[in-house]
Amino acid sequence: MNRFYGTIRSYTGPALSATSITVYDSAAGTALADLYDADEDPIANPTTTSARGIIDVYATDARLWFKVAGDTLVQPLTRVRGLSNDDLDANDSGLLLTRDEDNGSIFNWTNTADNVNGYLIHLTNQGHGGALGIGEGTSEGNGETDGFGLIIDEYGHGTGLIAQTMDVSTDGKAVVIQNGLQAGTIGLQLNAWAGHLGYMAVYWHETHGLMWYIDHDAHIVLANGKAPQCYTCRPLADSYAGVHAAVALTESTQHVTTAITNPDIYRDVLIRVTLGGGSSLAGDVVVTGTDWAGRVITKTVAVTAGGTYYTAVPFRTVASFDLPVRAQAGDTIALGFGNHLGLPIPPSSGTDVISQEKCGAADASFIVEAVGSCTTGTNSAGATYTTVTRSNAGSETLRWGYSSPYLTP
Repeated sequence: MNRFYGTIRSYTGPALSATSITVYDSAAGTALADLYDADEDPIANPTTTSARGIIDVYATDARLWFKVAGDTLVQPLTRVRGLSNDDLDANDSGLLLTRDEDNGSIFNWTNTADNVNGYLIHLTNQGHGGALGIGEGTSEGNGETDGFGLIIDEYGHGTGLIAQTMDVSTDGKAVVIQNGLQAGTIGLQLNAWAGHLGYMAVYWHETHGLMWYIDHDAHIVLANGKAPQCYTCRPLADSYAGVHAAVALTESTQHVTTAITNPDIYRDVLIRVTLGGGSSLAGDVVVTGTDWAGRVITKTVAVTAGGTYYTAVPFRTVASFDLPVRAQAGDTIALGFGNHLGLPIPPSSGTDVISQEKCGAADASFIVEAVGSCTTGTNSAGATYTTVTRSNAGSETLRWGYSSPYLTP
């Protein structure tokens, strides 16, 4: 007795609940098939799907076809087969299906064989090389050590995929795609190193020396090469109060979170200190916001007198800032737009900035100018930043050409 089981669906995809189904013994859709239930008792034909659109019938026929009530299309019905212990090879604890061992396929499921503590599925074409293995083990795919693995490999000619869990001591997961038996020629590796949090992805080509990986800050990094970048912006004029108007200092520190305007582009914050009569002021201004990639960063700037100070570290947004106590009545501090303009996908050094251009209202096209002073550093989130110092009047579009080891901000 053969079992036929499946979900009957409409043309748009939903399952057909409690729907009349007529079952035939041929694709012609003329003669009704004799249907039975799981106890081999006859059941009616047409039959009806369940509340979830499932049909589950038995028949002596090897193939059946069906038609949904109200439709004219005759379709094949899915046949399924259950296997008992009598179907299993005496020497295995699972299922073994074999065809010609030289050029055929082997499917093997091992459940509790000696020295194996998990499951193994192995599909191989011994003659020409295609192979799939899923096993509990190390890179050798055996079951004698901890870890689950997947190996797809072409033994004969080399093109393959290996996905595996490395030894437990490495604390990581790895995927290796390798073209050919010449190890390391072209490949992709995903790995979490022992003692580290996060994953690394590596692409390498030894001929050209190119490698990229994803670092713990989610940067895609070229380890042995740099990618060209072009950044264009139109910064507003440098200002003393573009971020926040002057705040009168008091005898207590202040934490300001309102009436803040974010920088127009990725740039540093200018701090303008105006004294009420004395010549000095002792305290820190702490700016909190985000960098280009949205990481929360802070920068503390010590102020000692009246004048202009810069965070130097670029901000994409400013969420708050803290002000020191006053030295005398009339002391104020305002926050504005600085002249350290950040490059969103930063080069590893200022020497990688190879061009700077500007296009003003009176310019027909971009005009090359000298590259401003470049500074590369690390912000409080541990991410690299690079700025170019340039005074801005707010009427020019700027463009930089540079190379960066990063492919993402």
